[in-house]
Amino acid sequence: MSGATGPEQEYRQTAGAAEAYRHFLPYLEKAHHTNEHKIRLGLRLMLLLPLLLLAVQLLTGSSRIAFLLIWIFGMFALAAFLIFTAYADSQLKKALNEMQTYVPGAGEELGELLVLPENMEARLSELTAAAERVRRQLARKREKEDGDEDHPDHSQK
Repeated sequence: MSGATGPEQEYRQTAGAAEAYRHFLPYLEKAHHTNEHKIRLGLRLMLLLPLLLLAVQLLTGSSRIAFLLIWIFGMFALAAFLIFTAYADSQLKKALNEMQTYVPGAGEELGELLVLPENMEARLSELTAAAERVRRQLARKREKEDGDEDHPDHSQK
């Protein structure tokens, strides 16, 4: 076994989750900002594409049907791009919120909330050792009581 039990093991798991959260938070924030930028760009392109196609059609005098089809397919492509980007961003936010439920205090400032004092691990080891001593003492006491009940001289008193 690893030797970690109870609170010590829980502390190590929480500390590991907090460390993972701290490690991935900048990447998740960067991905979120990138998605926001992509959405803004897609909305601008939805406004510019018809104007650009209209200008090209008027300057070249080409077929209106061809430019209309290009415009329609371009709008569908941009809409699909925006839907995909918005979905990816919502999944990112969902994962971030889910991660915050596993890491206590993750929604707040991470700094001092998740980092326990440096000597906490030693304190947990001391508490675990003290609990083990108390458990042994109780076991000895129970053995003595059980031994006294079995002995005929003590049971008459």
